[in-house]
Parts: sequence; C-alpha cells; structure tokens
Amino acid sequence: MPEKSVKHCNFLKKSFVSILIFLFVCSFSFAANNKKINVLFTGHLVPDTDSIMSALAAANYFGGTAAFTGNINLETKYLVNRFKLETPIPMQDFSGKKVYLVDFNQTTQAAPGISAQNIVGIIDHHAIQGSGFIFDKPISITIRPLGSTCTILASMYLAAKTEIPSNIAIAMICGILSDTLNLQSSTTTVQDREILKSLARIAGLSFPDGVSTLFLEMQEAKSNVDKFSANEILKADYKTFRIAEKVVGFGVAETLHPESLISRKQELLNEMKNFKVHEKLDYLFFNVVDTSKLQSKLFILSDSENGIAEKAFKSKTVAQIMDIGSLVSRKNQLMPRIQKILESKKN
Repeated sequence: MPEKSVKHCNFLKKSFVSILIFLFVCSFSFAANNKKINVLFTGHLVPDTDSIMSALAAANYFGGTAAFTGNINLETKYLVNRFKLETPIPMQDFSGKKVYLVDFNQTTQAAPGISAQNIVGIIDHHAIQGSGFIFDKPISITIRPLGSTCTILASMYLAAKTEIPSNIAIAMICGILSDTLNLQSSTTTVQDREILKSLARIAGLSFPDGVSTLFLEMQEAKSNVDKFSANEILKADYKTFRIAEKVVGFGVAETLHPESLISRKQELLNEMKNFKVHEKLDYLFFNVVDTSKLQSKLFILSDSENGIAEKAFKSKTVAQIMDIGSLVSRKNQLMPRIQKILESKKN
C-alpha cells in the first residue's frame, strides 16, 4: 500500500477512535445529567452545611441522588428553606446501596450500612487517618487540601465546563462559607476565594458584600439554640476519631452569641459526662467558637481531657473552660494537635 494511503488509513483509525471516545463521554454526561446513575451521594453521620450541599452538588454533577442520615442542623435548614433547595433524601441504612462519600472518609463518621464493599468513590478535603476505609480494589478518590468539599466540586464543574445551575451555585457558596467561616478560617486557600467569586457571579451575589451578608444570616440562624437541649447542642456538629487506639469525641458550636452557651456550662458538662460513657469514648471535647471574633473556649470535662489539652494548646483550664484563643478549626488546628499528643503517649 502506498505510504500516502497508509497515512490516510492511520488518520481515519485515529479519528474513528476519537469519535468513539467523544461519544462515550457524551453518553456518560447525558446519563449523569438525566439521573440514570444508581448511586447515593452522602456525607458524614452528623451532617453540616458543607456535607449536605456537597451531596446535592455531586448528585447534580454525576447524576445520582443526594442522601443523608441524622438531623439537618439549623443553619442548613435555614438555607434550604430560604433558597428553596432540594433536601437530600433521609436514609437510615445504606446496606445494599452504591454509595459515594462526600466530605468524609472515616469509618467512625459513616452511617449504618456503609462499608468498603459498597463505596464507589470519595470526594473530600479531610486527611485520611487511622480509621479510614480500606479497599480491596481501586475506587475513584478525590481528596484536595481545600477549605470545603464544595470548593472541590465547584472546581470540577468549572474544569469540565459543565453548566452550574443557580441553585447549585448557591448551595456550594453556602458550603464554602460555612466551612471556611467566610474565608476567615485557617483552612481557607486562594482557590476557595477564587471559586467563591466565580460562584457568586453565577448566583448573582456581589462579592464580598453579598456573600458576607449571607454568611451573617447563616451564623444568626445557627446561633439560635436557646430552645435546644444540651444533648442537641453537643451533637449538632460532632465527630468521632480513632487515634492511637483511643476513641476521641469532639463537638463544636459556632455562634455569634458564645455567652449563651458559656452560661449553660454545667448543663453541657453534665451532658458531656453522660455522652462520654454512653458512646464509650476515651476523651470528649466541646469547643465554643465565637464566629464574630474568631475566638474559642474549650470545655474540659475531666483531668484526662485536661492533661491532653494543656499539652496540645499550651494553655490552662479555669473552671473547666480553656481559652485557646484564635484556634477555631477542628480539622486544621485542634484535632491535629490532639492527635500528636495521643500518638506521642503511645510511643
């Protein structure tokens, strides 16, 4: 066969393969956008705003269904109602379901029925630690050191040039604002800021004024806990960690009115004592974050917690409360220090 004809045939083969790949990608995108993928997207056991909003954004992007276990907190309820967002479906047990995790990767934070056998993917911004899932085959995992899982998902939309509906843009804005404390948390990155600007343009919000006003409304909604029991306050933003063969519980309350929680100190400490026994924890901490000043007060339950906290935060406890200053991020500032102390004790 003449050289020119050979080149022509090779060109046709390459073109044919390219067309097949293009058609495959298009068919996958079409299926995703038309909700034909039988996968549930869900966040951690006690869902926060980033967890719920990233489940909604991921379900829209890939074509599955957003789901959650537990109770939706005050902040998220406010946002769902205000912007008329779709609420993920409640699920008490994920057994037998294909599950895509968002905003977590730890077994200690998984809803009933979630195991390595039915997880098909993970999108998260937390470190993989000792209680992470172990898989016997490869799955899709996207973990990036960003301020929120919603930032990761928004970057996926933008990189793929996939249209972002205004309601999904709003949802991701809320997730970013909540997890980065309006870009003021130590977890905030340049990418969080740039992604938030892009989403604000899509949603028709001004930046920074419009998003800052929204953040204050979110915080006001989250701060209205006067009618909540101590148990509800403790568990509203709670996570369990397994570190150096110890089980650590850590609850957080972010509020514009920290004095209202400080005034309930004894009630909260009593509930912490009961909760620690009931959940069979080795240590339990509860941190009150003043979101207007970005300052923290850590509730110290007993001498065992105090010994860890004094070493971790280089501060002293007064009447079972430790002032830890500007350390506000459980993910980036508080748990890493506690983990370091626990691991050093083991060694």
